[in-house]
Amino acid sequence: MTRTQKTMVGRSLFWVWMMLCLVAPTQQVGAATLETRIKAAFLYKFCSYVEWPTDTFSAPDSPIVIGVVADKDIVQELNQAIKGQHVHNRPLNVRAYDTTAVPSGVHLLFIGRSVLSSAPRWLDRMQGKAVMLVTDIPNGLDSGSGINFDLEGDRLRFDVSLAATTAQGVRVSSQLLSVARRVRNPAQ
Repeated sequence: MTRTQKTMVGRSLFWVWMMLCLVAPTQQVGAATLETRIKAAFLYKFCSYVEWPTDTFSAPDSPIVIGVVADKDIVQELNQAIKGQHVHNRPLNVRAYDTTAVPSGVHLLFIGRSVLSSAPRWLDRMQGKAVMLVTDIPNGLDSGSGINFDLEGDRLRFDVSLAATTAQGVRVSSQLLSVARRVRNPAQ
């Protein structure tokens, strides 16, 4: 089997697993909820389907940094998910931020509903930077998020705003767009 075929099989298996997770109820599993684990898995895998400008990284082996605002459970799950993993030949790092810090050097930033009241301020702080903004807030795409999670019944879904991702200076692969619940085009 060629490397390309292995990559395609691996990605296919990932999406089958993710689709199964989408149907799973959000229930308590150990310290974290299944919803938290699925969000962490999505955040990790989003990195595989996002392309940042080349000048975003200081070196060819610089890590992709996933930032998380005020959600220690997601941080914990992400740290477990990324152990030893690489995306685009880059290691992954997770950084936790409190609600007062302004992240720098981050490539994907998750802003969860726990900071709902300050989420618009966070989104404003990050505008114009090559950062994939992912939220978990009502109408997150309207606030400038590139990807927004939404719990639909007992299923975790996500929507994508191409206008926001373009404004953020990142490109999202068509493979990710194909599994999004909704894709908002720039004209919408």
